[in-house]
Amino acid sequence: MKLTEASIEFAKKHISKYWDSDFFPKSDVFDNLWTVWTSIKKFLLNNDVLDLDTTIPQVYAVPKQKGGYRIVHRLEPINAIMYTALAYMVAEKIELNRIPKEEKVACSYRIKITEEGDFFENRSFYSDFYDKSIELANKYKYVLKTDITDFYNQIY
Repeated sequence: MKLTEASIEFAKKHISKYWDSDFFPKSDVFDNLWTVWTSIKKFLLNNDVLDLDTTIPQVYAVPKQKGGYRIVHRLEPINAIMYTALAYMVAEKIELNRIPKEEKVACSYRIKITEEGDFFENRSFYSDFYDKSIELANKYKYVLKTDITDFYNQIY
C-alpha cells in the first residue's frame, strides 16, 4: 500500500496545525523535517508503507489529577506523518459507514476533512447529545449509565 501525495501533504498540514500530540508540548523536530520536506515526501511516496520501518513509540506513565496514571504514547515523527496520512486515506470511508449524525446516536466528533488540515467538524455535538437525552428521557422510564474504566489502556 502506498501513501498518496494528497495524504502526505494533509499529514504535514495537520501536524503543523495540531502538532503530533495533544498531550506533549510542540516538538521542534517537525520544523526541522519541514525544511527537507521534498526529500521526506519523495521517500514516503516511493516506498510501500508495509516496507517502511516503524519504531516503538515513546511510552510514559503520567500521573492523573485524582490519582493513578494515564499511559500516553508519542510516535517517532516519520511514523506520525505516515499514520496521519493513512488515517486521511480512510477517514471519509469510515465516516460514510457511521450512523448518520442526524440520528443523534453517536454524538462524538464527526470526520470532515478540510484543506487547512482538519479531520473533524469544528463544532461541539453536546447539544445533539443533550437534545437526544431529553427526547429519550421523555420516552423511557429508566436510564442505564456506565463508565468504562481504563478503556484506552485496555483497547489493545
